[in-house]
Amino acid sequence: IEYPPIHLVLVEEPEAHLHPQAQQVFIKQAYKILTNQKEIEIGNLTTQLIITTHSSHITHECEFDDLRYFRRSLPTTEEVQSSSVLNLSTTFGSDKDTERFVSRYIKLTHCDLFFADAVILIEGEAERILLPHFLRKIECLNKSYISLLSIGGGHAHRLKPFMEALEIPALIITDLDAIDTEKKSVPVARENDQRTSNDTLKNWIPKKERIDELLSLSPEKKEQNKPFPLRVAFQTPIKVNEEERQPYTFEDSLIF
Repeated sequence: IEYPPIHLVLVEEPEAHLHPQAQQVFIKQAYKILTNQKEIEIGNLTTQLIITTHSSHITHECEFDDLRYFRRSLPTTEEVQSSSVLNLSTTFGSDKDTERFVSRYIKLTHCDLFFADAVILIEGEAERILLPHFLRKIECLNKSYISLLSIGGGHAHRLKPFMEALEIPALIITDLDAIDTEKKSVPVARENDQRTSNDTLKNWIPKKERIDELLSLSPEKKEQNKPFPLRVAFQTPIKVNEEERQPYTFEDSLIF
């Protein structure tokens, strides 16, 4: 028997014909059927299954290393529209701890991130409850597919290589997490030699540690355009009866 050098099975957007539960069963069963062949076991046949999809349910059932992300390139006036293909198995390089954390987090929570127009990283329940209400008030955002990811400020920075690879516009809403010289949590105050314990603020954006510097940052210093649009937001001073208040949380800011 002559075996072809490679055996390809291509399926285009199976979710068009399947409800969510069936989508997850489909991808598992398709892989099981294709690999349950004696020709494959003895090494005579190599089969590849290629599925194009916009389904977070199908993405959820796939191993992170098996995913290929088609990232649209914005054309200039002299270029045609094109995409680059991102191999997610190489996104984190040798940092296996971060790769495991991100892959498990994305699979457990938000596989829809792959298909979003933009993403907002948040920390608490107040943000999760209120942000959809805020987004509905702005027409252009209400028409967009925006994914909300709940992740603490101590972990958001671990998404950095993943977000840079996907190049999805992002907003990070996080806390200042002020600490004193003994590294104890304290209420936010100016000129007290306070620093932040928030790794996102220290190591990702705006890469500042001193609370005084963070409180004095202009809006322009809290954003970047390359390699993708990114903005960070945290508590800023608020005047109440002509007196400056320093909110400690998102909820504090709302109350003030």
